[in-house]
Amino acid sequence: MKTKLFKQILLPFFILALGAWAFYEYKKSQKEQDQEKKAAFFLDQELELKELRAIHIQTNDKKLELVKEGQDWFLKQPVKDLADFAEISRWFDEIKNQKVQKIEKEDNSSWKDYYLDEAPKAELKLSSGEVISFSVSKKSTFDEKYFIRRGEELFIAERYFSSEVNEKDFDSFRSKKIMPSLGHAVKIQIRGKEQLKLNWSEYKWSLDKESDKEKDFPLDASRLDSFWTDLNSMKASDIKEAVSPSSLRKYGLHKPALEIIFNYSPDTDKKHSLKLSPLKENKAFVSVFHRNFIFEISKEDAEKIILSKNEIRDHAFPFKYDKDSAAQIERKNGEKSFIIKKEKSIWQFPDKKETAVDTKKVTDLLDKIKDLKGEKYKPGPAKHNKRSIEIKNSEGEIIFELKEDSTSDSHSWVKTNLWTELTAVPKTKLDEIFNADILLESKSEEEEEKEEEEEEEKEEEKEDN
Repeated sequence: MKTKLFKQILLPFFILALGAWAFYEYKKSQKEQDQEKKAAFFLDQELELKELRAIHIQTNDKKLELVKEGQDWFLKQPVKDLADFAEISRWFDEIKNQKVQKIEKEDNSSWKDYYLDEAPKAELKLSSGEVISFSVSKKSTFDEKYFIRRGEELFIAERYFSSEVNEKDFDSFRSKKIMPSLGHAVKIQIRGKEQLKLNWSEYKWSLDKESDKEKDFPLDASRLDSFWTDLNSMKASDIKEAVSPSSLRKYGLHKPALEIIFNYSPDTDKKHSLKLSPLKENKAFVSVFHRNFIFEISKEDAEKIILSKNEIRDHAFPFKYDKDSAAQIERKNGEKSFIIKKEKSIWQFPDKKETAVDTKKVTDLLDKIKDLKGEKYKPGPAKHNKRSIEIKNSEGEIIFELKEDSTSDSHSWVKTNLWTELTAVPKTKLDEIFNADILLESKSEEEEEKEEEEEEEKEEEKEDN
């Protein structure tokens, strides 16, 4: 009796559970079928970006037109300007691969019933002359889907498809990159607080002097390379109005703080220029030769392209000797003078071999010499010889020589055999070099006993193993 009652109670629950499972499987099946019906919008046409020649998007209140001319893309409407190829490529891929589902248009229905009678229209013009056009509804269905019309075909898609057509603004296609893709300039002239002329040849920079009176100096290749890279990758944070006498005055470009003149070919005198306004409220403005608009850039970007002679000078050049070739060092500094030679990777005193030299300390000394950087310069040889260092190779040839000429509270003026001018370096750094101890420190009895104990322990461990 109890078993029968239990079955009567349990049976309705079992039937409900079975029904719920069946409903779930049905919905799951329907969902899978719907997904299978979805396909990329242009799946039937294997379109490639290289076939695209123009994009037109027409809405009730605006018209967007992009056209490819040669290798570049240009905005034609609503403004005429250079377009961003990367953004066009991204947009095309998104539209081409966006999933849509084809649906049947109901009998006796009109395009108005799908909000497609006055919907924004997009046209893609191909190199073959074919024009692919489609419209996307502005209004959505109750479940946030949008209708698409392509010829007499009807599709339905997610909101993203609508936003990429109906809400696309010309500014998102506009190139924010300031410099053109013309390769590497062969000549650069910089007109600012200082005047500079630079040449690029055989993958290196050189200084172009207008007269023999101009001082030559070694260039910091890494700083100039970063200048060129920063300049060519620089993007505007905003694009202002078109260039005109009034707009140039408005943005401080009628009297630029900096003008950079480029020549991109050694076979022509054709020059192009970039003008930079004075910095104002952590920003600056730029006008360039190939665009008819004024660009806003950040203070940080502006400072990257403002060069001075001191900034592009290689301040390490007077101390760039071949450290690995060092085989003899002679330091003259009163009681701290010494001569040492390297034999089989070991530094030692040639006449006092019983006095141990710390090879690690000598390596550190050589590094400190090579790490010196000039901070100021003046003409003339060293008239005095307060302290000096001479480094020779294994052949006995001088590879580096440094003489101290004079000192101040903060700097020491030195002359090296690698550069013609006297060079000022921080006095503290030079003192470290001339006062550096190279002797191997003698160990105390306690330290020696401790090392002996450690050696004994290691030997015992080996025997145990």
